[in-house]
Amino acid sequence: MEANKEIVYRVYSTLLDRLGLDYVEEGPWLIHGTPMLNNNWVLYISVKIAQVAEILKRIMPEIKNLNVSFRLIKDDEQAYELNTGQFDFHDVGKFLTVYCSTEDVAKEVVKTIESLTQDYLGAEVPYSLRVGKNIYAHWATLRGVQDAEVKEVLSLEVPNASKIPFSISRKYRHKGSKKWYGWFYLKDKILRPGPKGEVFLAYSLKSLQFKEVVIKEGRHCVFEDFNGRDIKDRFSWQKKVLVEVGNYIPTAKYVDYFEENGNYYLVIENLKGQLLPKKVEELKSGESWVNLSPAIKKKILNFYKQILGIVAKLHELGYVHRDIQDHNFIVDKNDNLSIIDFELSYNTKSGEPEEPFLLGTLGYVAPEQINLERPTEQVDMYSLGALLAFLIVGEHPSTMISKEYEEVYEKINKYSDSNQLTGLINNLLNPDPTVRPNMLALEHEINKYIEDLQIGKIKSEHIKVHPYEN
Repeated sequence: MEANKEIVYRVYSTLLDRLGLDYVEEGPWLIHGTPMLNNNWVLYISVKIAQVAEILKRIMPEIKNLNVSFRLIKDDEQAYELNTGQFDFHDVGKFLTVYCSTEDVAKEVVKTIESLTQDYLGAEVPYSLRVGKNIYAHWATLRGVQDAEVKEVLSLEVPNASKIPFSISRKYRHKGSKKWYGWFYLKDKILRPGPKGEVFLAYSLKSLQFKEVVIKEGRHCVFEDFNGRDIKDRFSWQKKVLVEVGNYIPTAKYVDYFEENGNYYLVIENLKGQLLPKKVEELKSGESWVNLSPAIKKKILNFYKQILGIVAKLHELGYVHRDIQDHNFIVDKNDNLSIIDFELSYNTKSGEPEEPFLLGTLGYVAPEQINLERPTEQVDMYSLGALLAFLIVGEHPSTMISKEYEEVYEKINKYSDSNQLTGLINNLLNPDPTVRPNMLALEHEINKYIEDLQIGKIKSEHIKVHPYEN
């Protein structure tokens, strides 16, 4: 299988060593000095990965001269995870954190760094005070709490304007809650916050219609990869895919795209219904798979069969989804499923995008996708195996699928009422993509299991007690 070009990660400790700055390594961070987090300002310098080496050479000698404590992400790989929200949503953009002992020190740091970072771009630090083009701030305090084990908790806040010592350009000042977007869209409510930006429900007034839509926001410079692409490129790719597949599979159709205040917005159809895991949870009503009635099992597997049909059509159109997981399917009131989120998809016919976008969902992502190999349909087959495991077991696949493949069968079999079903999941999750069943074989096996349910071949005496039940 063809592999993508190898990514070489730069480590940032080299410059600190060259400058004679001592540090300790704590997880993904390089920490210099003693961080102060009680009644003082904390500053963050945000930058794109491609510009890290250059900006460090500019600012770190000045940081050394200012004699301040700081925390620096340790390498390119960790910087990528930071800006894609894999640490914590609130950590996005916090590439370099500077701890200021006094207000005067904070003002001096901002004055010094501001002039050195004007030529660079960085992701927005969520819920912080924007002080300059790439500089953000919080006021740190420790608050006492009534807890026997935890006496104090850290609070990072944006204080009242009267307490802010920085001179902030008008274009960086907080403008309050925004309601109108792109001239035609009135924001209703937030559906999901996240490191990329918000996903929110809005009303479209285009063509004098009052129509519900979903808007996906992409904040500037987030989800930057090692090819220099960011969320704008991901949105452009999703638009292209939705336009091409929207008339062939059930999905949220493309409506509009616009840019505003440096951020990007993808407008799609609002699909009304429930996320698949919520629907399955209701059907199971707290029961394990082995104790469900044949009718409920069949209903859940009919959802799965719909998914197989959707994915098969995608493959026929030349697309590999690459992010098949429980939260990417919506069930409407008539029990019809739609698939969403084509950000990671790849066209095997055209070879687009030239370098597939990174990431995937933990527990669902195939080993070869993690290893950056050229995508094939087999990455979706692996994810379909993880999804089937989720439907049977009722737990996230990341808790079930061990790095030791030999343990997978035993784990799944504890929850299953059929060796055939367990074996099917086990084969789909094989780390060797050439061993996994293809779509026709998978559909055949699911139909066979449903047939066995209908004729009573899977009898109650074969049902084992769920390991978490007495």
